[in-house]
Amino acid sequence: MKIIMLFSLLISSIITSAFAVENLVGACSLGASQLINRDLLAQLEQLSQVAEASKERVDLVEASVSYGFLGIGVGKAKIYLTISEGKIVDLNVDAKVGILGINSDIKQKVTIDRLKRGQPLEFFLEGARQPSLRIRPGTGFSETGGTATIEIWDGEEYKKETISISSSLGNKYKVYQGNVARTNEVTGVKINMRGMNISDMYVGSYKIETR
Repeated sequence: MKIIMLFSLLISSIITSAFAVENLVGACSLGASQLINRDLLAQLEQLSQVAEASKERVDLVEASVSYGFLGIGVGKAKIYLTISEGKIVDLNVDAKVGILGINSDIKQKVTIDRLKRGQPLEFFLEGARQPSLRIRPGTGFSETGGTATIEIWDGEEYKKETISISSSLGNKYKVYQGNVARTNEVTGVKINMRGMNISDMYVGSYKIETR
């Protein structure tokens, strides 16, 4: 009987030790996996930080927005690029406009892959039925710019102006009315909004200022 009890205790001890070793190995494997995951995440975070650090904002043009026959100033819109290593990453509009007691905080970004597919950047007042202004990239628009069309809603249809976005003059991205030429460089845009309610707001008049 004593021999049987000793044998049972010995078997139990071996099994317990085996489970302990298995748990230890599992814990070590899990710990190693966690360490690898942490290292990978840290490397990805570093790469992301490097990529963000290489990006640069380039302001293209500022539009002043007014309202009504008196031309009361109601806000501004800034259109700018984000570039990295000299190539376009995205096109942005950042605007704050207050008309008829309604404040619109407009922020839109269109990435280069979408611009290459023809997706426009839109100036869209809160509650409006259609965007007051769109910048639609032309065929062949790429990471180094190209031609685009400014579409301006006049209440019935979109009036169109051709522009170029290029860094070929002075190695800095700028907007030009029509072809790329120093005398065509756009220095500002004035937009006068009209309408008795936001949903039917339209551009009564506009002016593209050049050098």
